Amino acid sequence: MMNVHRAKPLFLMGVLALGGCATPIVTWQRAPEGKDPGESMPAALATLERGRTAYRGAVEEQMRTEAVLGNGLVVAGAAVAALAVGKAHRDAIFGTSLVAGTGYALGNKNLPRSRVLVLLAGIDALDCAERAVLPLAISDREWTALVKAIQEVQDRKETLVAAMDTLRKKMAAVPASASTYTAALEAATKAKESAELAAGTASQFTDLAGRAARELVAAVNRIDTAVIKGHVESTGTLAGTPGIVSGLAGMAGAFAPGSNVEGLITDSLKAAGGIGAKSATGAVDQELADLEAATKATATATATLSRLMRGRATSWAEDAFKDCGVAQVSSALSTTATSLNFLANAESLRTFDIAGGVKPYFVQWDGPVVEGLELRAPIRFDSRVEIRATGSKLKQAAETALRISDSSPTVRVASVAVSVAAAGGSGGGGGPLTPAATQAASDSIDDALRALKEKTKFTVDGKTFDITAIPIKVDAKTLKVTLRCPADASNVDRAALAKGLLKDIGIPSEPAARGWDLAFEASATTCLKPA
Repeated sequence: MMNVHRAKPLFLMGVLALGGCATPIVTWQRAPEGKDPGESMPAALATLERGRTAYRGAVEEQMRTEAVLGNGLVVAGAAVAALAVGKAHRDAIFGTSLVAGTGYALGNKNLPRSRVLVLLAGIDALDCAERAVLPLAISDREWTALVKAIQEVQDRKETLVAAMDTLRKKMAAVPASASTYTAALEAATKAKESAELAAGTASQFTDLAGRAARELVAAVNRIDTAVIKGHVESTGTLAGTPGIVSGLAGMAGAFAPGSNVEGLITDSLKAAGGIGAKSATGAVDQELADLEAATKATATATATLSRLMRGRATSWAEDAFKDCGVAQVSSALSTTATSLNFLANAESLRTFDIAGGVKPYFVQWDGPVVEGLELRAPIRFDSRVEIRATGSKLKQAAETALRISDSSPTVRVASVAVSVAAAGGSGGGGGPLTPAATQAASDSIDDALRALKEKTKFTVDGKTFDITAIPIKVDAKTLKVTLRCPADASNVDRAALAKGLLKDIGIPSEPAARGWDLAFEASATTCLKPA
């Protein structure tokens, strides 16, 4: 029978390994077997929809897997605690912890959030492409009806032209009836012009729709290539670092509305309704009756075609898809601090965070290793970096730097300068830092800045606040201090906080007297009253 302590790690490994099962590349079928995805606009739109469905499914799959992985980690933590309370063998506790750590690493490695950003950017791009071709979108049924209507108008127009020619010959033989024939010919001419315009506009649309279908499929392929490249790079970008997908931007404005032939058609129908005048002899000539019928039939066919064309585009911009790419979701490697300053003989702590790139991050000294400065690089998949100065060891001024790199296929690198100033400007040496050395020499803003740079924490009303970044002189009247609030602090008055901190460095004067003040910013959850 299997030992229960061995079974637990195996069970947890099965749960947590789900984090490594996510397929990094999304694949999908462009069109049914033997079909051309760009053969028509309906086929092209169906291709787009298949891609969008695949991306959405991948996002949902990753969210579910992350949830399972997160639950598994909670279970793993509970299991470790239970094993410890139950005084299990240390091998069981160690094994369970190792499995949990492995699952955490697998999840972070195979389920980077940048993958979701890539997919969401791809979905946005496809949505934009769909909006762009909306004026040219048409169903198979509508397409068939439109092609049939175009042919009907062309046939009716040919019949009309033949009837007009026949009537002109009649006019030459019977000059007395010329005025009656002229009115009929004018109405027929209007119907012919309307038919030509409607047929030309509709034919232009069918040509545009066919070209747009090909362009749409090409755009979808470009988007999918961008998404794949973004996954390969493990970031949200196409150009190496920034995120991905710059997208098929709003193109609807690139299309003009459908041609307004309705007015011409209405005029033609009205004119056609007025035909029916008799010849000078009072009899309805056969030629005139034929022309009247041809005019009405042409106008009716033109009206049908016009209805099918209503709201459809009749123009196409050559650069219609110029903005349909993949927008950058910036994720270049960066740090929240570009330099860190320390003072010799002073105890202090400086921290900063790394963002962008691909975790895990690697941090190492890129210059002299300074005795008294202890570097704590981020644990795997964390982003916080700490450097602690030990005053008893940090004796003299020094200059060095940190090199930060990521795990992307093309390694990204950032740098943070680190400097140590001599205590009291003496260039180093001396004993432990005395309280007087942390006091500002005067109440000037520059002396206050020098004193504040030595502070890592301060206490006001019994609550201790950590200073998490080097104070900055914003202008001649403002010093910016970034702090971390204690857990039990809330709705802290900024003026009282400034007064307490400045008093701590020997500046008791009021803001009006000294001409400047402190501005606070919380690095995480804020506990400050609104400014």
